Amino acid sequence: MDKKITILEVISSLKPIGGAETFAVNLSVALNKKVNLHVAVLYDEANDSFLSTLKNNGINVSFFHKKRGVDINCAKLLREFIIKNDVRFIHTENNALITTFLAIRKKQLYKKITVLHTIHTLPGLEGGKISDLLMKYIFRNKYAIPVNIIDDDNVKKYYGLDYVPLVENGIDCSRFESTIPLTKRTTDLVMFARFTEQKNHKLAVEIFEKIVRKNENFRAYLYGVGPLKETIKELVKDKNLTQNVLIKDSLPNSEIPKILSNAKISFLCSVWEMKSIAIIEALSSGCVMVASDCVGNRTIIDDGKNGFLVANDSVDNYVKLIDDIINNPSSYQNIADNAVTSSKKYSIDFTAEAYIKLFLENKK
Repeated sequence: MDKKITILEVISSLKPIGGAETFAVNLSVALNKKVNLHVAVLYDEANDSFLSTLKNNGINVSFFHKKRGVDINCAKLLREFIIKNDVRFIHTENNALITTFLAIRKKQLYKKITVLHTIHTLPGLEGGKISDLLMKYIFRNKYAIPVNIIDDDNVKKYYGLDYVPLVENGIDCSRFESTIPLTKRTTDLVMFARFTEQKNHKLAVEIFEKIVRKNENFRAYLYGVGPLKETIKELVKDKNLTQNVLIKDSLPNSEIPKILSNAKISFLCSVWEMKSIAIIEALSSGCVMVASDCVGNRTIIDDGKNGFLVANDSVDNYVKLIDDIINNPSSYQNIADNAVTSSKKYSIDFTAEAYIKLFLENKK
């Protein structure tokens, strides 16, 4: 612990509940045990569960009342906060980087402040064209260092950089550890994902429809919010699957471990992923993880050992695997046990230590 180090965590928003927001809160809690931490949230909107987690861990949260688009006044308020608290290290999430850059560019604060920015999405997808151009400018001029969360050259190649450090996402594993055997779990399948094109819920419904034809008592619980939620609800209704595919709202973080601990399968058929928090939480909970075979998922799941990877063009393979797991859970207990063991390396404490080390290595 070195409370002499002051780190400012700048989060764009604490709403809705998503992997990046969950990671920011987890990281803040872990960093707060080791350094003098401040948390800045640009937009006023916040999920009560996230706020409670931060406050219950003794973390003060400052809001900066950001308006949509470029908000010079928000950047000014953030700059005043940085100066007042003599901040030398800043970590940003999602779209928070641009406002942070606007805050430190005046008075040449960037010359003495080290900024790390975690890339949670595929490079270029954090904002629109203007945001993308600004981020390229920021990284190439070394106003901030992008941090990749998967062992891949995608960020380095996209931004044309020689140096892109790797720090993998982490979770508080102790919250998710479960000793309930698969044979005693009563929920067939859960899916935690925002209702967006990326998460591919239409494919999920297609897969579930075929499983129901084999297992009329099959139940899948889909948790989340997002722009396509009503569309998926209508699709489920049109296919007469409302008794089998149950669409739920997002859960407070405090309730997710209980849901996962009772699920045989955690499912995610995304078009793409980076380092999915949902997958890591499922592994730690001893679920059998069934996920799409894409770059990010391959960095977490060792196919056939701690979970399963399936190509999204192989619907029948998804159906066969899920059907076998729910009908023969004891045959997959070893996979579930391996999942828990493999999740240990994603401890958020390791992640926090890696960020502190990275800050000190790049100190200005």
